Amino acid sequence: MSKMHTEAMDRLSRKKKRKKKEAVGVWSEVLYRLSRNRAAIFGLIVMFILVLFALFPQAFASEGYDNQDYTRIFVSPCLEHPFGTDNVGRDIFSRVVYGARISLAVGLMAMLGSLVVGGTLGALAAVNGNVSDNIIMRICDVFMSIPSTLLAISICAALGNGMTNLIIAITISLIPSFSRTVRASILTVKDQEYIEAARAIGASKIRLVFRHMIPNAMGPIIVRATLDVAGSITAAAALSFIGLGVTPPTPEWGCMLNQAKQYITSFDKWYIVAFPGIMIMLTVFALNLFGDGLRDAFDPRSKN
Repeated sequence: MSKMHTEAMDRLSRKKKRKKKEAVGVWSEVLYRLSRNRAAIFGLIVMFILVLFALFPQAFASEGYDNQDYTRIFVSPCLEHPFGTDNVGRDIFSRVVYGARISLAVGLMAMLGSLVVGGTLGALAAVNGNVSDNIIMRICDVFMSIPSTLLAISICAALGNGMTNLIIAITISLIPSFSRTVRASILTVKDQEYIEAARAIGASKIRLVFRHMIPNAMGPIIVRATLDVAGSITAAAALSFIGLGVTPPTPEWGCMLNQAKQYITSFDKWYIVAFPGIMIMLTVFALNLFGDGLRDAFDPRSKN
């Protein structure tokens, strides 16, 4: 028995070393392929700028996001106010810059919440199988039968307005699809030889999942997480636009659109609506470009 255990340990050690070398090679190739994708690099640059806005808004904004000056109401875009001013004299550029912090925070927190909860449920379903798999997936099917936006609206209406409730609502709406993604990713590596070798020497399910399965199934999960950030930002903006998300005077982009919707048909005040909408569009566009680039980089069928 001791000899068999030693042989299993040696076999696992060799396979882990080989797998580690292969993983390093795979990740190097992924990074190389990603660096050759100009659209993905453009998306990454845009996201880097937005992250700088979120982390250091004071360095880019000329004043606070809620500084009101009734002597400069409805100032058109100019050198002093690049995005103009709104109906109470607030600088729109400053509000857009500070809004990046709110919108990106909501998107990232919602994605991380769905990753933790949905990833755990998906991993449990994939590893345990049978009864656990059926129960978890049928519950996910029930939630997925409800449109995610409608589900988020219902949760926000029940919990009330606020950034925390907005994150909770979007997180819950993302959990079912994330669970399925993680489950499918783990099922692709569940029966690999190195998993069987680790199981043969008595590795626990928790160790199998977090040490062996998830690290080797990260490709689709990373891509899904990137795209879910974009979806979360869109959902947050939509909920704030209809008055169920972040409330004024917090400069969230959807909330800014809600406050400016009365000027949509006003040609001389176009900038009040245009710039928050452009920021939402640009952010989601950049994240989708980067997510598509990651998907192409991880997909072996796209090799030349």
